[in-house]
Amino acid sequence: MDKYTATHQMRLLQEHAEVDPVLAEAVVAYTRLCTDRGVAPVFFAKEEAGQAIVDAPFFQQAFIGRNSHLAPQVLAFYAAYGQELARRRVPILFSTEDLAFRLGISMRQLNWLSYAKQGRYRPLERSKANGKVRILHAPNSKLKTVQRWITSRILLKQKPHPYATAYYPGSSLARGADPHVGRKVVIRMDLKDFFPSITYAQVRRVFSSFGYSYRVASALSSLCCLDGKLVQGAPSSPALSNLVALNIDRRITGLKKHLQSTDQKFYYSRYADDLIFSFDDESLIGTLPLIRQIIREEGFECNEDKLRIMRSGRQQTVTGVVVNRKLNVNAAECRRLRAVLHNIRSHGWDTEMQRWQSNMNTRVRDQAHFRQILEGRIAFVRSLNPEKGGKLLDSLKTIQIV
Repeated sequence: MDKYTATHQMRLLQEHAEVDPVLAEAVVAYTRLCTDRGVAPVFFAKEEAGQAIVDAPFFQQAFIGRNSHLAPQVLAFYAAYGQELARRRVPILFSTEDLAFRLGISMRQLNWLSYAKQGRYRPLERSKANGKVRILHAPNSKLKTVQRWITSRILLKQKPHPYATAYYPGSSLARGADPHVGRKVVIRMDLKDFFPSITYAQVRRVFSSFGYSYRVASALSSLCCLDGKLVQGAPSSPALSNLVALNIDRRITGLKKHLQSTDQKFYYSRYADDLIFSFDDESLIGTLPLIRQIIREEGFECNEDKLRIMRSGRQQTVTGVVVNRKLNVNAAECRRLRAVLHNIRSHGWDTEMQRWQSNMNTRVRDQAHFRQILEGRIAFVRSLNPEKGGKLLDSLKTIQIV
């Protein structure tokens, strides 16, 4: 019997015995945590519970103090469960009340931020490159603060797969492109509607994997989802998408290892919804049907319109980085930046800001903000081609903000 079947049956037994549902869910989550770590869960007899409470770490004492009405055995259990959560370096949350307490809000506020039909998000329209419109949902300031707390205190505590090179501190476009330099064939595959394809159930499984009970995982998921899907526009969505896509990364890595065991070199990386494969053996293009099957089985779909098979005789571009012989910047990006700097000198900041906002479909607050955007773009060029980037930076320095 696998661990998930065992914990599910334990939950059913506890419900049948009319155990407090919050406690029952906590027992299931604690058992799963211990099983993941390969240790037996510890439950205390009545005569052992008092000492276990005394020995609880200092960060558990506040909870014990707030819940002194609970039986000693229950408090001792929560102390053990809390230590398992602490091993994961995540906040110790036994209930939705604990979540509200840690967020510094009332239960009424937590419920509103989780379930309110109106006021939580503001829809924004963004044009896609193909002319279609993408709808983003910007959370209100309070919900955005909560989502950032969830991201920094929980989601970023787990590293994404080594081949996932976006949405994690230290990740970069260049890191994702580097394995594909000099390959005869480079394939770029796009996951269709990446964020909206991620369901509430998938998000809840992510939070459950940190060791949280069903109820707490559900509350955290409700704060990060809208209409049963991951929110495109929430600060928590990028990190969540990485963890949801972890099985895709693992399964394709398994394929890579299998091929390499037969002396067939196969390289893989993923930057957000862009899956990149490269190799020197043309016959490995035949792995695409299997990769599509893996993607479907994990709840996603390949965007066939964006599938690109790039051979060494033409420019091979990975996440905006040219990888034919070495990492290099796309020439079109350099031309675009040179034209922007020329237009600023010729027509002024405001005119070029308006053109940039229209062409790039992004909001620019003021001249200082626009300059920061250009500095970031130029820094990316410099990281790949110091000579070209240096010239662009020198040109920008000659232009003053008015």
